[in-house]
Amino acid sequence: MLGFVMWRFPFASQVPFKQQSFSTAMNNTGLYEAACNLFWLDLRYSPCSKVPIRPKAVMEMRDQYFKEPTRHYPWTVQIALDDIPDDFSKSFGSLKRVSPQEMEDALFLRIEEAIDAGADEKEMEIWRACLTSATFHFKVMPSEDGHHAKAASLSVMPLAINQLVV
Repeated sequence: MLGFVMWRFPFASQVPFKQQSFSTAMNNTGLYEAACNLFWLDLRYSPCSKVPIRPKAVMEMRDQYFKEPTRHYPWTVQIALDDIPDDFSKSFGSLKRVSPQEMEDALFLRIEEAIDAGADEKEMEIWRACLTSATFHFKVMPSEDGHHAKAASLSVMPLAINQLVV
C-alpha cells in the first residue's frame, strides 16, 4: 500500500489552503490536504537528486493530461514538512515535494509551449487556475532519508497511472 492517493479525478476540487485548518489538522492528525499554489514548492528540491527526470514520461503526461488548457491539476503533490510551521506563509517557495516531479514538469512545459504559441489572456487564465489550485497532501517527515524513501516508493506512480489511464 502506497499510503497516499496520487491521482485526482479530472473535475475534483479541493478546499483552498487555510492557516487555521492547516494548524488544527496537522496538530491533531499530522496530515492536511488542500488546494495550493505550485509555486509554493521549492522547484529545485529533489529528494532523489541522483535519479534523472524521465523526459519520455514528461512528454506523455503533457500530451495526456495537458493536451488542452485545464483548470484542474490531476495529481496530488506530496509535501514533506520538517515540522509544523506556526506561520505557513514563511514556507512559500520552500516546500519539499516528495512525489515525482514529472507531472509539474509536464504542466510547465505545456504552459511554455502555449506562451511561445501566443496564447491569449483567456487561455493563460485557465493555466493560472491550474497552477494555483493543485492538491497538496502535507505530512511531517523530518528526515532526508524519509524523504528519499517516500519519493522512491512513489516514483512508480506516474508510470502506473499512465498505463492505467491510456
